[in-house]
Amino acid sequence: MMNEWLDAWSLFAATWMCAWIMAPLLALVGVAVVARGAIFQGVATAQASTAMVAAMIVLAQTVPWCGTSWAIAGASMLVAISASVIAISGRSSEAANGWLFLAAGAATPLLLWHSPHGLSEVQHLVTSSLMGASWYDAMIFAGIFLGIVVVLRRYGSQVRLVLLDREVASDLGLRVSYWQIAIGVVLGTVIGLGLRVAGLLFVAGCLLLPALAATQMVRTTAAVTWCAPAIALIAAFGGTLIAHVCDLPMGQAVIALLALLVAIIWLIARGRSRNGVTKPGKHSG
Repeated sequence: MMNEWLDAWSLFAATWMCAWIMAPLLALVGVAVVARGAIFQGVATAQASTAMVAAMIVLAQTVPWCGTSWAIAGASMLVAISASVIAISGRSSEAANGWLFLAAGAATPLLLWHSPHGLSEVQHLVTSSLMGASWYDAMIFAGIFLGIVVVLRRYGSQVRLVLLDREVASDLGLRVSYWQIAIGVVLGTVIGLGLRVAGLLFVAGCLLLPALAATQMVRTTAAVTWCAPAIALIAAFGGTLIAHVCDLPMGQAVIALLALLVAIIWLIARGRSRNGVTKPGKHSG
């Protein structure tokens, strides 16, 4: 099994490496979404960015430059950044997120239905093939990941305080609005770039599932911040191996494994709670 996987490295190395980097990166920024209790908003943001990609593909039929990779990525990032900044700032509601998710979900196939490759384009946006990923994509995501890690090592406590208690952060003299904008920009950038490479399912799954699993395993937000990417990396490795050996789509395999891990961890945590073992509390640090 392992020999076959190693033999395929030359063909799929860029795709696999991109998945192994993107999964922990999305999990790392997804901690901000889960910490704010804006899980559905994270999915709605990814869906809205997908609809913008579809709109750019349609516009490219009359305005060719709209179909370039930088134009599509830029438009997707703009939508994701706008939605993320609004959410992190606490100015969105569940009703608004529900409307955004449904409207964008309906718009994506309608926009592409009459395009030359409409059905295949919808499938590529919604599902998660990752087959178009390149070494260039992997390097971009690796650079973003390292940058976020450096910032969190230096300002992690401030970021967590802004996410968990804006009033206290403001009383302590932190520039809450600046931090909220910065967090929203980073979150939107990662979502926007990720959608172009991996599709909605992979982005939304890696954004939310690792953080949900981590919150059942550790007590503090600081621990969740580093536990979630580790869980995502394990699932990315495992999903890659399973997909290759069983000839399955890699993105779906990774997300299915993540969902299974979340269910197992939740059941273990619930069992420990019933047996009187203290479960992880509110993430305050």
